[in-house]
Amino acid sequence: MKELDRDLKNRSFKNVYLFYGEESYLKKQYRQSFYNAVVSDASAAFNYTFFEGSSAEPSSIIDACETLPFMNDKRLVEAKDTGLFIQGRKDASESMSKYISNIAESSILIFTEEKIDKRSRLYKEVSKKGCCVEFKRMEENELISFIQSLFENENTKIDTRCALYLLRSVGSDMSSLKKESDKLIAYKNGEDITKEDIDLICTKSLETEIFDLVGAIGSKKADKAIEIYNNLLLLKQSPLMILSMSARQFRLIIQCKYLYSKGLSPDQIGSQIGIRGFMAKNYIRQSANFTNKALLSALKDCLECDVGIKTGKISDRLGVEMIILKYASERINN
Repeated sequence: MKELDRDLKNRSFKNVYLFYGEESYLKKQYRQSFYNAVVSDASAAFNYTFFEGSSAEPSSIIDACETLPFMNDKRLVEAKDTGLFIQGRKDASESMSKYISNIAESSILIFTEEKIDKRSRLYKEVSKKGCCVEFKRMEENELISFIQSLFENENTKIDTRCALYLLRSVGSDMSSLKKESDKLIAYKNGEDITKEDIDLICTKSLETEIFDLVGAIGSKKADKAIEIYNNLLLLKQSPLMILSMSARQFRLIIQCKYLYSKGLSPDQIGSQIGIRGFMAKNYIRQSANFTNKALLSALKDCLECDVGIKTGKISDRLGVEMIILKYASERINN
């Protein structure tokens, strides 16, 4: 990303870029920064072309790149989620890679993809001619720094403890963190942020609510678990969605607990099962409240409840409530 920042600051652009990776917020931010730097709104109709999806043909992208800019130094062409960098569009990918080596100097072409194959010829050509940047999911310390920078930019202070509390309340999606931070900044109008402000103003993510729900179940706090469940229902979350996400969390706890017992670190576990390292750490901590037998039984009950609801054998609301009460009961210890 430092190279992108340098190109934007110096207005010295390469002819082709590839933005890839799982962090969609950062990809969107850099796309917007390049648009603002290269294209004026007044000339966008003449100097900006956007393609999206696997239907985007190399011939159309090439034609857009070969079109000269109008009353502007550069023409910006964007191609998003084309699938040209993975298997499945071999001929189209080959055609695009041949063009990249001779791309028009008057154009800037930005590919934005989630998944790529670094072995592909197209990736190698873009890397050689331009710049490939991976936007990885940020870890806890990076997200805390991101949160604090949002507040600092608006002359508002949030300490590390509150930034961490905001992260764990809202979740790790950067777009959600930005939205909730903006709400806090507007509410406090320059005053320091407190934990109470976050509780009052911010909307907890569904993932966080489910984490709290399973945490209450594991801690044998049946009243708290039912309170969280009822609040989710009041927020129009469907019992089936709550059940599905609870089953997902039980499964993640099982995976994290097992891999941790094998000596893997939270970061290694997160990388292996596709979650952030700090989330793996949270699941490991939560696993202390469950035996392996209880976790496997809970997951099995969630799956059977799902079938029961979908076949009309039990009402969705009651089915989920029965699972909560069963595993939040002091009688379930193993």
